[in-house]
Amino acid sequence: MKRSHFLKLIGLSIAAPVFGQTSTKKNSKTNTNRDKRADDITNYGALSDGKTDASSAIRACLKANSSAYIPMTTHGFIAGDIVVNQSKIHGNGTLIRKNKSSYTLLTKGSNCEVNGIVFKSQGSKYTNGVSDIIIGESSKSIRIHNCKFESSHYCSISADKNSDSDLKLTYKSPVKSIVISKNIFSGKYSRALYLHSVEDLQIIDNIIKETLYDGIRLRQRIKKCIISKNLFNDIGIKKHQDSQDAIDTYWSGEELIISDNIIKNCSKNAIEVKGVSPDSTGATGKVVISGNEILNTAYSAIHISSGASKTTKVKDFVIANNIIKKAGTVGAKRGNSAIFIRHGVESLVISSNIISENNSRGIFLANLEKDQGAIKNVTISANNLVDNGNKDEGYAILSSGVENCIISANNIENKNGLQKVAIAITDQKDKSSKAVISSNIISSNHKETILYNKKNKNIKVVNNLIN
Repeated sequence: MKRSHFLKLIGLSIAAPVFGQTSTKKNSKTNTNRDKRADDITNYGALSDGKTDASSAIRACLKANSSAYIPMTTHGFIAGDIVVNQSKIHGNGTLIRKNKSSYTLLTKGSNCEVNGIVFKSQGSKYTNGVSDIIIGESSKSIRIHNCKFESSHYCSISADKNSDSDLKLTYKSPVKSIVISKNIFSGKYSRALYLHSVEDLQIIDNIIKETLYDGIRLRQRIKKCIISKNLFNDIGIKKHQDSQDAIDTYWSGEELIISDNIIKNCSKNAIEVKGVSPDSTGATGKVVISGNEILNTAYSAIHISSGASKTTKVKDFVIANNIIKKAGTVGAKRGNSAIFIRHGVESLVISSNIISENNSRGIFLANLEKDQGAIKNVTISANNLVDNGNKDEGYAILSSGVENCIISANNIENKNGLQKVAIAITDQKDKSSKAVISSNIISSNHKETILYNKKNKNIKVVNNLIN
């Protein structure tokens, strides 16, 4: 049967050529032109040859459309010093910060958005003091999402003064309502995020890896902040004096929540909260560190202190439901612990954490510096502490000179023989301990199950199960 006769039988026919019909190739080109976005920067003369500065074209596009679409090209677009004022930069293409620019984008005004862009820099040489995006003074409702940051300079996103001079803030009015989400930070940055003077900050669902120093550094005048569901990996250069923490902050705001993050392989601490700003102008509000998984830190997994303050101002901390493993890989020096409370913390709950195989101590309440504020009013309960220690030292819980410490309902096991002491309470010359140790379950193969000064009548030990 002929093919044409068969098609007629099943109700189909062969269409005759239509007058004026173009070829498939020509149609494709015509459709591409018809569908090209009005805010495509190539409409305004931007060239993606990797050599020509496209900054003027991007500015013209923003002026005409209040948005600029960056298309995907082979070489990307050279640009710098672009002000995004109540407008949107979006697409799937690449912006390459030109060498003489201190930033690629600067947000101003309100309702700015950066979505889907790949950020790179000209050349591979590290450049100090510059950013891919600066969130400008008084900016409001800024969203940066779905971007890739692959540059080689100081930081990807900054707000206020971008330097180590933490007391020299320049913004008279803070930035408000910032969301940084679903981005990948993989460039060789000193800090992926370095932020001051931001109210209502959300850092959610990002990947931050292979930074030279910190993943996130927060400094003064951060009012409310949520850092949640981020993945941190390979943070910091080994054997360097600068901070190399996944999250490093001076905190004097109203509420800080660090939750449900995965943090792996830090050259110093995973989370460090210095609870008062360096100039001691503010006290902390509520801090919650919960639901995080932390693996393999050179120093402590969680390190809390009152920063440079000499009075107890750090209050209202909750550290709960975290999983911490293999912290303190360099050993117990410098106070390294899974959870290290250095000094000056008041009203602290450490509860329901799983703390195991840390090469130092499990929980250490230190009061290390004599001239700093004391640690007071601590509850340590319902934690599971297993195999924390090394051949030289091993404590599940060590509390030194803490006033009003309750240690109860913890499960403490020593399977590998390195966790030599389950619970130790020590006094200091100027700080006598007050503690209640009750209802803990402790394996009997510790060298010392509960170690304390029996002459101290302010230490009560009751109803613990040693098995």
